[in-house]
Amino acid sequence: MEGRVKERTLTGMFLKYIVIFCVNTVLIVVGAYMVLALLAATGQVLPANYSEQWLNDHTEDIRMAEDVGEIPFPAGCEYGVYTEEGKWLYGTLDQKSRSQVWKCYQKKDMSSQEGYYRFILRSEQEVCIVKYHLRMRYTIEPLNHMLPNMELLLPLVMLLAFVLQSVLLARRFARTMRVRLEQLNEVTRKISENDLEFEVGVSDVKEMNNVLCSLGHMKEALQVSLKRQWDLESEHKRKMQALVHDIKTPLTIIKGNAELAEEDLEALREEAYHLEHGQVLQSVGESQRQIVEYTKEVEKYLDKMRLLLNDQESAEQEICISSEKLQGQLKILAEQMASAKHMPLMVWCCKSDTVIQVNLEQLKRAWRNVLSNALEYTDIEQGIDIKMTESMKEGIPYLCAKVRDYGHGFTKEDLEFATEEFYRGDKSRHDRNHQGLGLAIVKRFIEAQGGFLELGNSKEGQGAEVTLWVRGEAK
Repeated sequence: MEGRVKERTLTGMFLKYIVIFCVNTVLIVVGAYMVLALLAATGQVLPANYSEQWLNDHTEDIRMAEDVGEIPFPAGCEYGVYTEEGKWLYGTLDQKSRSQVWKCYQKKDMSSQEGYYRFILRSEQEVCIVKYHLRMRYTIEPLNHMLPNMELLLPLVMLLAFVLQSVLLARRFARTMRVRLEQLNEVTRKISENDLEFEVGVSDVKEMNNVLCSLGHMKEALQVSLKRQWDLESEHKRKMQALVHDIKTPLTIIKGNAELAEEDLEALREEAYHLEHGQVLQSVGESQRQIVEYTKEVEKYLDKMRLLLNDQESAEQEICISSEKLQGQLKILAEQMASAKHMPLMVWCCKSDTVIQVNLEQLKRAWRNVLSNALEYTDIEQGIDIKMTESMKEGIPYLCAKVRDYGHGFTKEDLEFATEEFYRGDKSRHDRNHQGLGLAIVKRFIEAQGGFLELGNSKEGQGAEVTLWVRGEAK
């Protein structure tokens, strides 16, 4: 989260816009009436009682005039001259309203739905009835026909200004909120796409800031969950790759022993000169025993793969074993693998009082990988050498199992990257199709048990050296 910023609340923001709205409304009303007053002061509009005031000022003129038609009545006024008996004489009233106007005179009714009346008795026994309206009028007469009267136009203008300011304020408020909501939308979009490498940020709105904080906590929890899931899937994948890789070793030994058995049987049929029949049968029996043993080993790998596919862990436990006994088991594995490859093997073991707490199954898998690599890259005639010694490092005893081949050795790049997954290295050393997992698996297994893997080239000649440092405990 970024540094804190000055926060506002949604309530405060809303009240701010309400105040602006109210102030604008008052300004609209005041402004409209100021415009009206200005128009009236400059004579652009006439007051609503203008006709009434004019009649008050000119009543005597109308009474004494010989012909009322010569008097310039204000615009909007109509008149009619009748006899005392109600006979129409002349005037500007239309035909339809003449009788209605006279009836109002008879009833002394000075107002109706059509307007107001002024009754003036003339000296010649005539009655002049003037019809007028109490409403504002424009000084420019054509405007009275083109525009609504001022009493209606003013509220319409005010209503229009009210609606316009409402729309503008609403759009401004919406734009303000949209900018802030966009930040929320962006955060939720990235979280929904599992794109979690971003900073949530902060908002200047308190309520939105709370939501962003909640989304930030959600993002962090999701990161942890996805990382845990990724680690589990990666570990599952690594275990499967290791099993697939390791299963090649017993299959190779089975194949080698099957070939040996076939050769021994062929020698038996041809009554070979250099082997007695008993020796041939013994060799065939040994090959068959190894075939059965490594077939069981393959079955174990297949069982582990089945458990792994079912998301179950195989029951592998650490055991306590003496260094000398462990050396013996590692030696037997080396002899079996070298025999299957028809290669010579030299093994040196050491006397030791060290006791080793180890997952024997994983250690054997790591050992097979080291032997498999060495047998693959060594010179066929020279085979491989194995030397087991005991060394101390930082006060801790280790069993050092060194395997040397007589191949091209490690390049500088190999020494740096050979223990990384899927590294294939120099083509001169890797002349076969492989996945680049062998030494990566060995490193992971040996480090899981407190040891480490050491790579190098032989100082006595050509060839690579791979040393397993297996951590032990003094008796």
